Amino acid sequence: MATPYPTQKTTIWQHAQGALIAAPAKIAVIVNIAIKTAEHVVYVKNQTKSQMKKLFILIILATGALFSRAQTSAMSVADDYFAKKSYANASNYYNQVLTQDSTNVKALRRMGYCTMTLPGEEFLAAGYFYRALHAQPNDPISNYYLGVIYMDQAKQAADAKAKSEFKAKAADYLNKADKYGSVEAKAAIKDLNAI
Repeated sequence: MATPYPTQKTTIWQHAQGALIAAPAKIAVIVNIAIKTAEHVVYVKNQTKSQMKKLFILIILATGALFSRAQTSAMSVADDYFAKKSYANASNYYNQVLTQDSTNVKALRRMGYCTMTLPGEEFLAAGYFYRALHAQPNDPISNYYLGVIYMDQAKQAADAKAKSEFKAKAADYLNKADKYGSVEAKAAIKDLNAI
């Protein structure tokens, strides 16, 4: 839908507001408003500073809303791939979300899980869970998966000292996960005690 040029009967603010109501998800409409407004320099000079401020605020708010929608869309696609256990595809979309919001706890947890599924990448996965805990320290899911990663390392440890250190870290994270409400943590703690 093409947006008409502003006329003398319509202020820039009214024109932009009308376009936003007509097509709220299309940044192209708002960008076109700004471009067409710039083409009418004479008309712009006749507008008040208040009207111009309102236009720029509207453009900023609309742009922010569109980025938020893009993030929501990427998260939705990633969640669909995650549900289908297509972790490589899911991780591509979670990366898009994290590019826009590096503290998105759900995306960090899911990236950690996707990375855990790759052989030998447990500590890379742990990095995502650490970042999630930095953003939300009481997160039971990130605590649980860090506990599981360290428990797996304890199982594979070649010497008693390393095994003991990994078990201690695993116990710390699993106990936190249990404290914060993880249902799976209790069973993992029993498994850890059997090592």
